[in-house]
Amino acid sequence: MIGEVGTYALRVLLDQRMTDIRKRFGTAYLAEEVAKLESLERTLRNAASVSWQASSTAALSAEAGPSQEGLDARACRPEGAPSGSCDPLEQLLPGYQKMYGVTKCWPVTKGGVLKALWDFCASEGIDPETGKKRGDGVGCEFRYDCIPIRQFTMEVCELFDLFPYRLWSEDCWLLAVDRGTQLVEDFLKTQNGLAKADADAIFEQGDRAGFDAAHRRTEEPVKAAVFGRFTKGKKRLRVDGVEPAYLTREDYEELERFLEGAKRK
Repeated sequence: MIGEVGTYALRVLLDQRMTDIRKRFGTAYLAEEVAKLESLERTLRNAASVSWQASSTAALSAEAGPSQEGLDARACRPEGAPSGSCDPLEQLLPGYQKMYGVTKCWPVTKGGVLKALWDFCASEGIDPETGKKRGDGVGCEFRYDCIPIRQFTMEVCELFDLFPYRLWSEDCWLLAVDRGTQLVEDFLKTQNGLAKADADAIFEQGDRAGFDAAHRRTEEPVKAAVFGRFTKGKKRLRVDGVEPAYLTREDYEELERFLEGAKRK
């Protein structure tokens, strides 16, 4: 997973429920977390991330079904676009698809990471040419405790009794990767390296904006983690609990449910 859980929902809650949030959190802590979220948004506004967001928008246009929502390894960009033009990972890690064995990427949006994971698995049972179902797709095993989510998001979820893994996310993607751990390590390492280079250049110009006294970047890096694996068969299991639990198909969006005052299904 590239990105983190509930970023869109968190921004909406900060906008619409700030009075309640201020009652729970100290002023300094809240200001720090809001600054981090704004920092992440600045990071994601670079040309690469804007391009990848465009590919996600294209994939989700026209209320596409599962067979159309996902993007295979040749289409981490709108169809017909030049290779690498809409793929930030290609710009950060040239040749990463072949290098790490990336076969598919999928946007995490409305419905959160669990809906995206279900649709990702189900899409493997859809004929890409006809759009018709040809099987049950693939299975998976995954862990909540490895999914990237900030502590502040968890605390806001506790405040409003929200289930974070079905919260609306943005700038977030699932990837099927043969060498996922290495991809994550290199992705984070590359971001740190670029941040240091930026810090050195800015320091030479006498401008300290965005960096601390030790020349370390204060902007938020894009998170990434391996939180599961795809399996043969159709079982989709959470495996970090006391007992395995099945992933179920749910269409509700946790943010919308909360704002509408509806009870959780």
